[in-house]
Amino acid sequence: MHKIFRAQIGNISKTVMRQLLEKKLARDGIEIPQAAIDALADHIASRRDQPFIWIDKETGEEPHELRNLTLKLDKTDALELKALTLKITERLPHITQEVFDRAGSHYFKNLKDRWPTEGAIQRFETDEFCERIEERWGEGLDLLRMLLTCCREFGSENLKRRQRSKSKKHSNREFVLTNLHARSCQVADEVITLMSNGFADGAMARWRTLHELSIVATLIADGDETLAERYINHDAVEVKRQADDYNQTQVPLGYAPIGKREQRSIDMEFSESIASYGTEFASPYGWAAKRLNKRKPTFKDLQEEAGRAGMNAYYKMASFNVHAGARTMFFRLSSFGRDNVLVAGRTNAGLVEPAQHTAYSLLQITTLLTGSLKNLDRILEIQTFIKIRDAIPKAFMRADRKLRRDEAAYQNELAARRSRKRKRQPGHTIAP
Repeated sequence: MHKIFRAQIGNISKTVMRQLLEKKLARDGIEIPQAAIDALADHIASRRDQPFIWIDKETGEEPHELRNLTLKLDKTDALELKALTLKITERLPHITQEVFDRAGSHYFKNLKDRWPTEGAIQRFETDEFCERIEERWGEGLDLLRMLLTCCREFGSENLKRRQRSKSKKHSNREFVLTNLHARSCQVADEVITLMSNGFADGAMARWRTLHELSIVATLIADGDETLAERYINHDAVEVKRQADDYNQTQVPLGYAPIGKREQRSIDMEFSESIASYGTEFASPYGWAAKRLNKRKPTFKDLQEEAGRAGMNAYYKMASFNVHAGARTMFFRLSSFGRDNVLVAGRTNAGLVEPAQHTAYSLLQITTLLTGSLKNLDRILEIQTFIKIRDAIPKAFMRADRKLRRDEAAYQNELAARRSRKRKRQPGHTIAP
């Protein structure tokens, strides 16, 4: 790109010189071929010291007009050269942008032309990598997939029973739990997909969401209908916050503002919610303010109320790769503890943590759908799910131990190769 830009700047110098020569030759009544003028402009712009000689390609001779031609630049020419230079220099930003636009289009086309082959290679390499992931971690991944399938089917059957029931008792609570469970199944599937593709840190980040869902679901399940109602109606607070943020940040960028009728509806629903539940309802977790007896409860407060305070350390660990804190430079599940390795893609390490936490959180939310267990079939189902859940960490830990052994053997072999290579180098001596 630097060469292209320098060449373009050189073209500007030649253009200025050519225009000056054309005007000067015209004033002096000298007529020479345009190709000769271009060559002469190039000669002067290149600052060559030797005399200028130009041979006409058609005649094979130097034109008579050039043989004894002597050009001298006077003050008028100098002023005209300065004016031409200034005029073209003013266009330099535009010319520069044109250069970059053309170069960008050229490189983009080149990449597009090459991409079918490059893309096919990458897809092939990705498929091979995923096959190796399955070979190493497949037992645990299949158990996690099995648990997810069981939880989905359990949730589906629970929804069918609720839809058949004519009872409206606990309708708000059941509505919230059913929705949270469905979303939890989707998030768990995302975790499995990320792990199956070698993205342990991404999987852990998605478990973070699953953990949040499980905490909220636990509070809703333990609470009454009023708490579930507060949670549902808290949507008005979140919509209001989102609308205000849109108006403050997006409208100044040129996006259309929210319509007046829609804005009035948003403001009205927010005001009604605050009137019904109090000003503390406007905080991010305001729906739980009364239950926790805190004006502005935090997620940590919710964890403590749900009896999951011990999970806060894992929640913080999962947050490292959600946010842009400095800790992300020094801690990655997928780095395998090697500080000198920068992870920029897929790896086959670090799947234990997201796998076991996902298994526990998903089953925790699923069991909340049961209420008080009285049906023997459902008791058997839950006990089966627990067996699957407990087998998942064991399977992943076995795979992790084998991976660490294989990695240690590989690193030892690399060290041995480097040692043998050093010994073979000329002048190398071995201490006695």
